[in-house]
Amino acid sequence: MGEKVTYIFEHAINLLARKDDVSDNRDNKDVLWQVDLDVMDALFTSLVNYLQLDNAYNVFILNPRHDLKRAKYGYRRGLSESEITFLKENKSLQTKILQSGGVSESVLALDKIKRPLYEKHPMTPFTWTITEETDTVEWYNICLDALNNAEKLYQGKDTSDTIQNKVLHLLKGKNEDMKLLLEKELKSGGFSDFPAECLTDTWILYRFNCWPLRMGSCCWWRRCAHGA
Repeated sequence: MGEKVTYIFEHAINLLARKDDVSDNRDNKDVLWQVDLDVMDALFTSLVNYLQLDNAYNVFILNPRHDLKRAKYGYRRGLSESEITFLKENKSLQTKILQSGGVSESVLALDKIKRPLYEKHPMTPFTWTITEETDTVEWYNICLDALNNAEKLYQGKDTSDTIQNKVLHLLKGKNEDMKLLLEKELKSGGFSDFPAECLTDTWILYRFNCWPLRMGSCCWWRRCAHGA
């Protein structure tokens, strides 16, 4: 895919990672981090759409470089056990989320664009064998702008703000069971039945499978990963 495509995912991992334990004040390689899986899905989906690979099943194998201080990380769609505990004990945050009406700031806004792959040979079936950077430069620029805007959005946010934004995104997500359970727990304030989602090092969606090679020590998380 080229260095620019790889850089987008490297940048997203470093930018969108948050600590698994919200009470962990360390700043070293022993800290466990979680990367927002919904946002990573959005990036991969935008790349699939951009390259017009919608009708094919795609396997992405990544080897992203990362910050040495964030050597241990995995991907998570929902909340960690620590974040659920924080939300459970913070009644004012629960009230704030309920009063927000389910409106959240967009973490990553990406336009759905497609390159005219059939421009030169409109009647010939097209198959990707390898991509050059010129094939993805427009996608790279759009994603880089979106990530830079997301970085500005995260600036100055504390734990409460981050959890609120994540919960609101879950309430607007496609997982109906998750939304119903989350709404129930917010109204009751209990969060006794709300499960923490496991971290995962690979994930599978209906159009692609992603295997990042350069991960932290989290192979066992794969067993309880979303969609695995």
